[in-house]
Amino acid sequence: MKTRFWAASCRRLLLASMALAAMAVGAGVAVADDDSDGRGFKVIFSSEGPTDWVITGAACSTIPDDAVINGTGTNSLVIKERINRDGTATLMFTGKARGTAVDQDGNSYRWSYN
Repeated sequence: MKTRFWAASCRRLLLASMALAAMAVGAGVAVADDDSDGRGFKVIFSSEGPTDWVITGAACSTIPDDAVINGTGTNSLVIKERINRDGTATLMFTGKARGTAVDQDGNSYRWSYN
């Protein structure tokens, strides 16, 4: 398999789409209220599940206009919160995704986003 790196804007579009999909279906949602990392952050949302996506040249300017890339894989999203001494909240978002993709010419790719 070939490995390709897409422009940051396309990767952000992909991760945002997967995160929204995970939240919409509630795949593997878990919530905990303990101090899970020793720094005062608590997990307030956690989701893991499958993802399927399509990127076209129309949506991403770094690939040819006629390109169509179909991907599949898994993604996870964890949101942690810490309440600061002044009463404000700090949120930490961690998203990871990986899988495979095939373009319109049948070329195969592995992708990973952390």
